Amino acid sequence: MASRRTVAVGVTTAFWYLLLGGVGWAKPMLQPTLEEALRSPLIIVAEYIGPLPEQKMTYFSGARVQYKVVEVLKGTPPVSPLSVRYLFNDGSACLEPEGWTFEKERMPSRRSHWILFLTGTDESGEHQTYRGNFGRREATPAQVSEVKHRLQLP
Repeated sequence: MASRRTVAVGVTTAFWYLLLGGVGWAKPMLQPTLEEALRSPLIIVAEYIGPLPEQKMTYFSGARVQYKVVEVLKGTPPVSPLSVRYLFNDGSACLEPEGWTFEKERMPSRRSHWILFLTGTDESGEHQTYRGNFGRREATPAQVSEVKHRLQLP
């Protein structure tokens, strides 16, 4: 019969094996790409309305915000305004950056326009962007033109 010490060492070893990549759970994801973002089922240009009230915003949970649809570049037009999970990371980091805190300046200005690469909705009905903050780009004329060109739109 194994001693408690032997069992404890085995459990500790298994923990570190998993943490350091034995199964791959702690490895960061590959960097996101525009080519993958363009595969999103819904791509829109939207106007930022603002955050939904009374919520705690963290690096990994993000914020719940609303956008008004301005133009649909790909997919079925969604109901506007739409609720979107606004993340502060692209999913490639395993840890929150040291010293990160939510600050109002991290949010876009009201009425600013954004290209949103939307991949679906979560269980609460909020739209999810492709790889968090990578799935939104400021809708400058050059950015919109590039996305339209890549989607082969007029």
